[in-house]
Amino acid sequence: MLSDDAAVEGVVFGEDGALHALRRGAIHISMGTISVALSDRLAEAHDKAGQGYVAVSDLAPSPRSLNNGSH
Repeated sequence: MLSDDAAVEGVVFGEDGALHALRRGAIHISMGTISVALSDRLAEAHDKAGQGYVAVSDLAPSPRSLNNGSH
């Protein structure tokens, strides 16, 4: 899982990145912590490339928060 906008941008938009490597009809499932603006940019770029894009939010509490009752 990628941790922030810069990491995702590098992997997706970088030289030989996922955007160019994925075939038409492929789906990019994003589970990283990124901004809404980058998510919108990814959706647009994948759409133009004939690919799908799905942003998945990981809202499950961490094991640490479950152990201390703060979920």
